[in-house]
Amino acid sequence: MANPIKMNMRYLARMGIITDLDKCIAFLRKHRLLASRMDCQGCGSIMTEERTSSTADGLRWRCHDSKCRTTATIRKNSFFEKSNLGLIQLVILTYYWASRTPQRRISFEAEISKRAIVDWANFLREICSADLIDRKGPIGGPNSEIAADESVVARRKAGNRQGRPVKAVWIYGAVDLVSKEAFVELVPESGRTTENLKEITLRNVRAGTTIRTDAFSSYRSLSDWGGMGYKHRVINHSLHYVDPVTLFHTNDIESFWRQAKELLKLQNGVSRRLIPSYLDQFLWSRMYPKEDHFMRILEAIAANPKYYMGSEV
Repeated sequence: MANPIKMNMRYLARMGIITDLDKCIAFLRKHRLLASRMDCQGCGSIMTEERTSSTADGLRWRCHDSKCRTTATIRKNSFFEKSNLGLIQLVILTYYWASRTPQRRISFEAEISKRAIVDWANFLREICSADLIDRKGPIGGPNSEIAADESVVARRKAGNRQGRPVKAVWIYGAVDLVSKEAFVELVPESGRTTENLKEITLRNVRAGTTIRTDAFSSYRSLSDWGGMGYKHRVINHSLHYVDPVTLFHTNDIESFWRQAKELLKLQNGVSRRLIPSYLDQFLWSRMYPKEDHFMRILEAIAANPKYYMGSEV
C-alpha cells in the first residue's frame, strides 16, 4: 500500500498549489471548492471561461449570448467569494488556520493583515459549526462512562463601560472515558443551577450512562434527571482527586478543559460572543488527527449545501 500524501506546506509548494495560480485553481476545482461549469443567471446559457486581467484570479466566466454578455467571477457561489484576498493567499491562510498557527506569525509569514486573518478564521469556524450539526449527537449509553464538569472561560468583571458588572462565562461538558466523544455548551447566564445542567445533560447524554462528577451541589439529584437511568459516581475533591478505594478521578475532563482553553489562549483574547464558535472549532478538530485538519476543513466546505460546486472533477 502506498504511503498517504502528507499535505504540508512543502507538498503544496512542490505541487505548485501555493506558487502557481492555475494549479491552485485546478486543486480547488478537484476538491469541489470552485465550479467547473457556470450557468448564466441572466439568460440561463452555459458560460465559458476566459482569461482576464481585470480580476486577481486571472479568469472569469462570460456569457456569449450576444444579447446578454454577462460576466461573473470564477468564485461565484463559492466559499471563496467571501474574501478579496487572492486564492493562493486563502489556501495558505486555511492551511495555517488548520495548523493552529498564531495570528501574529500568519501575518508575518503570509503578509496578510490581521483583520483579514480574523475574518477568514471566523468564516472557517462557521464551517466547523455547520459540519458539527450534521455529525454530533448524544454521547454515552448503558455501557459507557463519562466525566462531566463545568469550567469558567471568561471571568466576572466588576464593570463594563456603562458601569454594570459583567457575569462570568461558564461552560459545561463531558467526555467519554473510552471513545473520547465529547460535548460542551455555554451555561445560561442564570448560572450553574441544577436545572441548567440538567437540561444540557439531557440534550447530550444517552440514557443509562454512568456519569462521574465532582461533589458540586447541582449534581446531587443527577441519578433522577429526566428518568434517564443515569448512574452517578462522585469524586469529592475536598477529600481527594483520586478516590483511594475505587480509583475514580476526573482527570479526563480536566484535560479536556485544558485543551479547549489552549485554543482560546492562542487568539490573545476572544470576544465573549465568539466563544461558542471557538468551542465548535475545538470539538470539530478533536474528530480528526491534527495533520488531517487542512483537508478535512476543505471537505467540510465542499459538503456544505451553501457552497455546493457539483461532483468531483
